[in-house]
Amino acid sequence: MDDPVEQAEKLLADVPLCDRCLGRLFAMLGRGLSNAERGRALKLAVLMRLHARIREGNKEALERFRAIAPNMGQPASRLYEELFGSRLEVRQCYLCDGLLDAFIEEAARKAYEALKEYNVKRFLIGVRVASKYINREEELKLRYQLKYGESLKSELKREIGKLVQARYGLEPEFSRPEGVAMIEFPEGLVEVSIRRLGVSATYRRWDRWSPIRPYEEHPLVQGLVKAFEGSSASIYGLVRDEIGVRVLGLGVPLVVEVSKPKARGALDRGDRVQVIGSELEVNDLDVEPPDQESLSRRVRLYRCVMMSESPLSEAALSL
Repeated sequence: MDDPVEQAEKLLADVPLCDRCLGRLFAMLGRGLSNAERGRALKLAVLMRLHARIREGNKEALERFRAIAPNMGQPASRLYEELFGSRLEVRQCYLCDGLLDAFIEEAARKAYEALKEYNVKRFLIGVRVASKYINREEELKLRYQLKYGESLKSELKREIGKLVQARYGLEPEFSRPEGVAMIEFPEGLVEVSIRRLGVSATYRRWDRWSPIRPYEEHPLVQGLVKAFEGSSASIYGLVRDEIGVRVLGLGVPLVVEVSKPKARGALDRGDRVQVIGSELEVNDLDVEPPDQESLSRRVRLYRCVMMSESPLSEAALSL
């Protein structure tokens, strides 16, 4: 098995790499280290090995350092100036074009600004990486048989997410995030996807002649949308709402999904949204819509008052 320091020296003799990108190629080695720390440690190890040979009078090591130093960057600058009497001209990183550090900072800020618009507290970061950067990384891993690295996409997602959490106080959520910020590298474009808010509610109606139709535009539903500062809503579970009957007692359980809510905590259990003759009582928040099978098993109870011109026996009333 190749020694990581030897592999790092071969890589740096071939292409310029920033600390992050070099460290990322060995991301599975060591614990509690950032990729930048790994990369810098490898560069320092390479530097010290070459310097030891140079001090022993090895001219081959001196020329190798002269060639490799521009690809190492800042860690090699002081020794280079001491040995050659000139300032080191650092080459741009082959894998990220020298963009990574500034990109992570700016992407975290943009992601937070986009998520803040919807008052997102639990978030997830997604990243799309331009194909040329993916191809460069894969080609380098294949050429040098590197098997302990991680992808640029993986590092960007993690580091941007950590920065959003640490700097702005948002909480990462991997299963049911309130919002996902999708970031494009290297363009820096941010697209936000907001998870709908499922509101479990009970529908009651005292007015026989005002059913929820059309469902999504009805003032009762729009009142719920307004309360959560959403853009629109969909109703699940209200199979039919008939004219001429009232909906009383336990009411009809249903789920209203509010799109792009900005105020997820505006209502709590037991709160009601009312218009003349009807109401929605909130039972729970952040629920999933019912499936079709559960809806088909629902039982409706109708109570009616009937008048007859002549007396009716119990047998005549049985169905």
